[in-house]
Amino acid sequence: MTGGLRPRPAGRPAARPRLDPRRVAVARLGAEAVLLDLQTYRATRANAAAALILRLANGCRDEAALAAALAAEFGVPLRRAQNDVRQLVGALARRGLLAPGAG
Repeated sequence: MTGGLRPRPAGRPAARPRLDPRRVAVARLGAEAVLLDLQTYRATRANAAAALILRLANGCRDEAALAAALAAEFGVPLRRAQNDVRQLVGALARRGLLAPGAG
């Protein structure tokens, strides 16, 4: 496949990710952010790139749009931005932090 995101493996969340406000709180700290899992009380620091993705992941943008915004903001190749978005969305999904049925 050229130029796009790879197909979603079975079990992946909807292509328009959105954080589940019942499961996670996000505090912005300048360009960075901190995520707090409201069930485990596990805090995770998000660098500026991850914080941008988190801010834009509101259920209105698909992974391709998130990657395009990341590439534009940080001047990185689109393929790298696509990989970063895919990894972050996957990690959020594995931790149960995405809203069910977002998309």
